[in-house]
Amino acid sequence: MMKKFCPKCGKDTEELIENLCLDCHRSISGKEKLPLPASVKIYICKCTKVRMKNQWKSYPTLKDVIRSAILSESKLKAANISITFPKMNIAERKITIPVTAEINNKGKHSTQQVDAILIPQCCPVCSRKSGGYYESVIQLRGDIKEVKKIQDYIEKRIHKENEKSDAIFITKTENVHNRIDIYLSSLKYAQKLSKHIISKFNITEHKDSFSDYGIKDGKTLKRTTHLLRCA
Repeated sequence: MMKKFCPKCGKDTEELIENLCLDCHRSISGKEKLPLPASVKIYICKCTKVRMKNQWKSYPTLKDVIRSAILSESKLKAANISITFPKMNIAERKITIPVTAEINNKGKHSTQQVDAILIPQCCPVCSRKSGGYYESVIQLRGDIKEVKKIQDYIEKRIHKENEKSDAIFITKTENVHNRIDIYLSSLKYAQKLSKHIISKFNITEHKDSFSDYGIKDGKTLKRTTHLLRCA
């Protein structure tokens, strides 16, 4: 086998690691470099969404979460990694899960221990829900049977829409003397839904009103109220 030349120490060697002999490579790093990070921090919400590089995402399983976190912090771009970790319940507190990662990188197989540190953090949507956030109110008035029918329709539509976007939800519903107010998280969706109800049900009166409730990035934040009266 032809020997190779280390450009740092000038020694002949049979193998170069990142263009250095084994001794020089270890002396620079202080220890043999590992392909994966020794630990990764994972911020996870009670709704199971995970913050990865300042973006909240959903993953099928916890294994997918940890695998993605490990790869995002590693220098391996095309490696196949399978992980195993002990069975345990994810409590609402910071915990560390010892993970065994099996690496298949360009035909080379190795294993490494990685600590997956799970840190509870509330995602923006859950924060809004817990804080009672809303942008619109749909007020239903008139015949109680028809009002209840429209309320049921709204709840089904929101449930279906929530499967596509969890940012659209009902914050709360108030029912006082058969006058029903439904608070919604999205102004644009409430406007769209209100128009759809007017075309679908026997609405005898409808009125939209706006109110200011704050300023963000120099823009005035508005809320809408949609009054729908049915026969």
